[in-house]
Amino acid sequence: MFSGSVFSILCTVILLFDTHKRGIMKERLRTFISEITFVDIDTIDDETKLFEEGNFDSMGLLSLITFLDEEMGVKTEDDELNESNFESLNTIAAFMEKKKSLVN
Repeated sequence: MFSGSVFSILCTVILLFDTHKRGIMKERLRTFISEITFVDIDTIDDETKLFEEGNFDSMGLLSLITFLDEEMGVKTEDDELNESNFESLNTIAAFMEKKKSLVN
């Protein structure tokens, strides 16, 4: 079995890896959103309210759903098509992580 310090280091490495993966995922999403909305990428932060601020409409959501499926491997079911899953980069990332954890 692992000693306490080795286990602690291992947990830290896993946490850093997950944080890095989440950061890469958010950057891919940020770039995609900027490209389809023509909004300056520097104005889209993790908490930007995509619908409230007028960046997204129903067509933008459909484009995002297609991107998530084709580029990120995350399928969205009809009952998951609600604004709370897609209101910001943080909520989209959380939705994707939840979906991916259900598959694994």
